[in-house]
Formats: sequence, C-alpha cells, structure tokens
Amino acid sequence: MRHTLTIATWAFFAFATMATAQKIDDSAYVTQDEMPNGVVFLPAPPDTTDAAFFNDWLVYSRGLDTRPTQRGEQAQADAEYSWTYISKYYSRALGFEISPEKTPAIYRLISRAARTGGDSTWKPKKHYQRRRPFMVYNQHTMTPDHEPALSRNGSYPSGHTAMGWAVALVLAEMCPEAQDSILFLGYQYGQSRTIVGAHWQSDVDAGRVMASAAVARMHNSSDFLSDMAAAKAECAKIKGTDKVTGPNMMDPKNANRRRLKGK
Repeated sequence: MRHTLTIATWAFFAFATMATAQKIDDSAYVTQDEMPNGVVFLPAPPDTTDAAFFNDWLVYSRGLDTRPTQRGEQAQADAEYSWTYISKYYSRALGFEISPEKTPAIYRLISRAARTGGDSTWKPKKHYQRRRPFMVYNQHTMTPDHEPALSRNGSYPSGHTAMGWAVALVLAEMCPEAQDSILFLGYQYGQSRTIVGAHWQSDVDAGRVMASAAVARMHNSSDFLSDMAAAKAECAKIKGTDKVTGPNMMDPKNANRRRLKGK
C-alpha cells in the first residue's frame, strides 16, 4: 500500500511540475505594467465621420467578396487562436515543422512571443471598446461561433494580428534568410481578420503597431534573449530537415491582396 501511495504521490507531483512548466513556457515576456501603453501613443480608432473609416468600410466590403475564394478559406482557418496553429502556419516559411516535440526551443520562443503580442492590445481594447464590423452591419462573420465572445471584446487593436505579427518578427530575427516569407505570412495573417469580418483594417494596422512595440520591449527581457539564442541554435541545427509538404495557400501569387476591377 505504501509503495502504491508513493507512486501515486510521485505521479501527482510530476504532473503538477509539468503543468507548471507548461504555464511558464508560454507566459508573456513582458508584464502588463511593463507593456507599452497603446492608449498613450496610438491614435483613437476612426469614427464614421473620419475619412479613415471609409477605408475600413472599403476593406470590409472587399473582404465579403473574398470569402468564397481560396483566400477566404485561409482567412477562416486563420481564425484559430492557438500556438499549435501558429506553429504550423509559419512552418511553411521556415521549411521545417515547428512543434513542441521536434523544435522545443523554437516552439517556446513563439509561444511566449505570441502571448506577449496578444497581451499588448489589452489596454487600448479595454479603453476604446470599439464595436466590430459584424456588430455594426449586423452581418455574420465566417466564424459565427466566435461572435458571442468577440462581442464582449473590444475590436481596436486586433489581438489576433498582434499575436501573429509578434511571432513573425521574432521568427524573422531568428531566421533572417527566410524573413521575407515569414513577414509575408505575418502580414496576411492580420489581413485575414478583415476578410472573416472580425476586425476593421484600422484595428489590424494598430495591432501590428502594438506587436512591434511589444517585441521592442521584449528585447529588454533576459528570458527572451536566452530563448532567442536557444531557438537560433536549434534552427541552425535542423535547417533543411523535416521538410513541410502540402500546398501553400498563402503563395504571393494567390494572395489577392488587392481586388482588381473586372477580375
């Protein structure tokens, strides 16, 4: 009985230790007190009398037309907010699979960068509480099951965009030879939010600004510098192996970044 109890106790503490480690692994590099405050340096989101709102409306309208296309399918897939998805998403640019098992150092880096980028939007979101496009126009998004939660969360800036752009920036630093492909994917990840109807273009633009500010602040974190060094070493070791196969739906030739008249 004592032996059984000992094993059970060991298993409990082992599980607790693993859970704690996992929590630490994807914790933000920057606390909310340390985070750049977007309420101070971002402009307020445009209202309906602002010329900038015309661009918001125009991009939203183009997004509606894009939904039935392959680019729309990609935008719908990009609505998933998880470290697993973002890892697979950027694997296409690096040429090898990012995962906790195969690339633990890189996975740790992007998980923590993703958390930091997403968290950077909290203060301005809470301050402005901007209504999202699907709320203003009473039209469903491509992810209607997300709408109740989105309705309770301010639209400006886009947390999805900030998360994805923060990861793009740190991966471009980690692997500069792939920077153009990484940043292309990072840019399109943000634009997906306008296509699904969850965000205005100005939300997405502000999300990239917040992510950039957060990543700059991250470089003062010893944890970030240590994780970046480990990720660079891991990338150098495995580059060229574990090739990712399958179609790249975000090929620049098929990105549909601008809807051309008559096309």
